[in-house]
Amino acid sequence: MPNAGPKRIISLTRAVATLLLLAGGALMVDLPVARWCFEHRDWATPWDDLYEVIMLSEIFGHLWGACLAVVAIFVLDPEKRHKLWRFILILCVSGVAPNLIKLLFIRYRPRFFFSGDFPGDTDTVLQTFGGFQTLSAWDLAGKYLSFPSGHSCLACGTAVALTWLYPRGKCLFAALVALVMLQRVVCSAHFPSDTFAGAAIGLLVASLCLPKETS
Repeated sequence: MPNAGPKRIISLTRAVATLLLLAGGALMVDLPVARWCFEHRDWATPWDDLYEVIMLSEIFGHLWGACLAVVAIFVLDPEKRHKLWRFILILCVSGVAPNLIKLLFIRYRPRFFFSGDFPGDTDTVLQTFGGFQTLSAWDLAGKYLSFPSGHSCLACGTAVALTWLYPRGKCLFAALVALVMLQRVVCSAHFPSDTFAGAAIGLLVASLCLPKETS
């Protein structure tokens, strides 16, 4: 199936634009959603199985999950081994891109913003942003690195790469991305808008790494 030309560009543009619009729209609900998740961290008690599924889904947006995917393809599908270099390229780009943005912008993670340690007000979404990062203030602990979601970006990049190799699984891969995005919000690591922005970046950079034609 052709994977190049105006049709592909239009589809990609629409998908990325949709995710960015969702990211912008999510700013209006970032605070109430993130605050609820933070204040109800014990909600899992009567929903242990569901909570466990959500938490385990993080692996799809994690480096180790990406590595497992590479190993699985290498072992189970020898005919596609020659494509693994591009698969790995997509994973690398999807993993690096959000972290470059994190180096520039400060956004406080919900778990810090609502913890009581935040020095300012927590009444407006603008307070979640802290301006630009500086090397002297760069936060190795991660409490300033909420925007964008690296897990969501890598999950979306992984989904694009897997869909390239296994088109029939596109709905499954998309569902796994959605679970990763949900997990990042539920565990108070990100605001909803962070996850949509991360997914948009992952979709864009991963799609740009695809060959002009796929079979």
